[in-house]
Amino acid sequence: MATAQVNQTGQWTPLLTWPFVPIAIAHLADGRVVAWASTQTTTFPVGATFTYAAIYDPNTGVITALNNTAHDMFCTGMAQTGDGRIIASGGGANVRTTSTIGMIPRWSQNWSQLGDMLSGRWYNTSVTLPNGNLLTMWGRAGGTLTEIFDQNTNTWSALPGIALDSTLEANDLVDDDNQWFYNQLQH
Repeated sequence: MATAQVNQTGQWTPLLTWPFVPIAIAHLADGRVVAWASTQTTTFPVGATFTYAAIYDPNTGVITALNNTAHDMFCTGMAQTGDGRIIASGGGANVRTTSTIGMIPRWSQNWSQLGDMLSGRWYNTSVTLPNGNLLTMWGRAGGTLTEIFDQNTNTWSALPGIALDSTLEANDLVDDDNQWFYNQLQH
């Protein structure tokens, strides 16, 4: 395929063989890709707090291990801050840990711990807000507390005024035009 056409349409490459089964994958600001598993490479988590992680560089085709020894990130909420860092928050019923990675010179070239969330949670939803901060809510064990991560101070705080109904399930939110969330913000 001609280079000009590849630049327009892309192309498939051979499959990558990761050193673990990736649970989460994120695109870093410098073009590389970070992926992680949990405390085990091919099975559900068991044992000490740890995460197998690696960076894939599409320019070289090399996968480099970059494990996180301070956070089991199996079921984290994940989002990218406005300044380009990947934030992984939670990961287990009582896990309040927050880890970050950002691969440009002003940030650590390895996993770093940030301020703990107020509530331990897993399977939480995290989204980037227009100002670059993150909002996280729900998640198993997270209850009705909604939290904001401030990208400038690396801290979490409760978001007042949102009393999310803990009885809502994902199936209750299908085909509803997200009015449940809009209504919560108006109160």
